[in-house]
Amino acid sequence: GHGRGAALGDSLSRVFRHLGYDVTTEYYVNNIGNQMENLGASVMWRMEEIDPSYLDDAERAAYKAKKPEDLYKGAYMVGVAEEVRRRHPAGTVRPRGIAFFRDVGQAIIIDGIKKDLAAFGVVHDAWYPESRLYEQNKVEESFAALRERGDLKDEDGALWFLSTKYGDDKDRVIIRSNGSPAYISGDLGYYLDKRERGFDRCFILLGADHHGYIGRMMAMCQAFGDTPHVNLEILIGQMVNLLKDGEPLRMSKRAGTVISMNDLVDSIGVDAARYALARYTNDTTIDIDLDLWARASNDNP
Repeated sequence: GHGRGAALGDSLSRVFRHLGYDVTTEYYVNNIGNQMENLGASVMWRMEEIDPSYLDDAERAAYKAKKPEDLYKGAYMVGVAEEVRRRHPAGTVRPRGIAFFRDVGQAIIIDGIKKDLAAFGVVHDAWYPESRLYEQNKVEESFAALRERGDLKDEDGALWFLSTKYGDDKDRVIIRSNGSPAYISGDLGYYLDKRERGFDRCFILLGADHHGYIGRMMAMCQAFGDTPHVNLEILIGQMVNLLKDGEPLRMSKRAGTVISMNDLVDSIGVDAARYALARYTNDTTIDIDLDLWARASNDNP
């Protein structure tokens, strides 16, 4: 599904540029929140396996405090841990704690994503980390803009966006009662920042499990004085099923049974993979039969 977004987004950007539009392609990196802490702990767990002396006692206790089911089980995490050790050899001075493994692990994974995308013919103009929104107070600026319009309320210790005023099915919590931001907080800051940077049309590609986001995102667009489906367009990419020998290949990122975009490219080639992922409308599920797409016959699409 992520590969489908890459093929579709890159194809659209090329069409827009061909038609004379000024286009910037941007990869939004979700690099804050509990999942990132789990990433750091997962790197520590794998580091313990390959070099038990690398962690100090406090670090060992920190990752072991995590629930086992929250750790990423994939064998690819071993490679991440090995690369952390290569960049920061044992015995050298380094920061301590989960944050170190989280940040270095994230950088290693992003380097890998950039390399894989480039091999797929996709090179983004910009990479935008979610953390920048908070470092540069973009989220607070978006809250201030909404509060000025009368679109926020404080209730039950939480801060709410009154999105029903703009057609959403319910109002949305943006700051939880425990003080932590909800996911939509980043969306508010990111959209407003894009508009302030001069982008008059924003296309956001999301996965199939984000279909429920459209209503709240369009409400956000309208609350900022923009026109839904004009200034903001959201494309939902439905699921992609890979078939091998007539059977679907199953994957789970958490369990570590990952089918990478490289696997698809290795099976049928870059051009065929891009075409297979972009040839159907984004709101339909795709079945890609690897045997069929690799076949040298007229049956091959």
